[in-house]
Amino acid sequence: MPSEPAFTSRAKSDPSRAPLVSLGLPVYNGANYIREALDSILGQTYRHWELIISDNGSTDATESICREFAARDSRIRYYRENINRGPTWNFNQVFTLAIGPLFRWTAHDDVCAPQLLEHCVTVMQERPEVVLCYPRTRIIDGNGDAVCDYGTRLRTDSPMMGQRFHDLICVDHACYSIFGVVRTRLLRRLGPLGDYVGSDRNLLAELALHGPFHEIPEFLFLRRDHPGTSTRQFPSAKDRIMWFHANSKGGRHPTVRRAIEYWNSIVRAPLRPGDRLTCLGVLGKWVSMRIRSVLGRNLAIPGRYEPFTRRGPSAQSSSMYLALKRAFTFTLP
Repeated sequence: MPSEPAFTSRAKSDPSRAPLVSLGLPVYNGANYIREALDSILGQTYRHWELIISDNGSTDATESICREFAARDSRIRYYRENINRGPTWNFNQVFTLAIGPLFRWTAHDDVCAPQLLEHCVTVMQERPEVVLCYPRTRIIDGNGDAVCDYGTRLRTDSPMMGQRFHDLICVDHACYSIFGVVRTRLLRRLGPLGDYVGSDRNLLAELALHGPFHEIPEFLFLRRDHPGTSTRQFPSAKDRIMWFHANSKGGRHPTVRRAIEYWNSIVRAPLRPGDRLTCLGVLGKWVSMRIRSVLGRNLAIPGRYEPFTRRGPSAQSSSMYLALKRAFTFTLP
């Protein structure tokens, strides 16, 4: 592991020289795209940042590329592990090493438009109630060409906590806002990213219990979609358990673990009684959605033929499905 750069030593001894934004880049075998990602960080119009790179024992050219950039700019700190300790450990490691009051995770295969940090930092400085700021997302392919603009919009800026929490856990969405600028002190208080599938979604939901998000209307985050992404290599939650290296505590049943963590988030957040009840109701809706999804896969659904037969569903299985559906269906405002 290299010695601490002089830039960081000076920042710790003189707070006025400390970076306002810490960028954390966890990487494993990212030589194919990391140079472009690093160039986009160096090209930011906002300059008061540090970049922490944590290399999980890469076996390709990642190390030489990162050392090249660290030698060029003292704001870049490069750390390397001898073995791959898993993506969750690496994401938490770059945050542990951060010293700025604002923090942003950065992926080795994504690209930041030059104004991304400037716009996000401005919002975070002018609006202290905002806990997370992120721009809109444009999807690019392996060659960097635009594929589409991500269009799902959530009510994360709502003054109503229940609406923010509802949309983050009950609406199907990609968790691109996890790559937004967040307040370091709050993130440290909430604890590390969980070592289970879907932990990024849980973290976003818990952040929303502490304040609104703000979305920059410009498409400044370029998310690369290519065959090497974790969601492409491991399309199902069951497959991604191995990628996470999740162990016994919730690893084999990520949905159960996520439900428990949602509950814990609501219990420990400083909520008014009415807001707490609303969020518990939202969690009940989420649980019912998961149960109904399982039932839809495992029980005969009225109107469909039962598998391996030419007959319609039996009266018993149909009535069971309808009874369970009624039992786990909630209507919330």
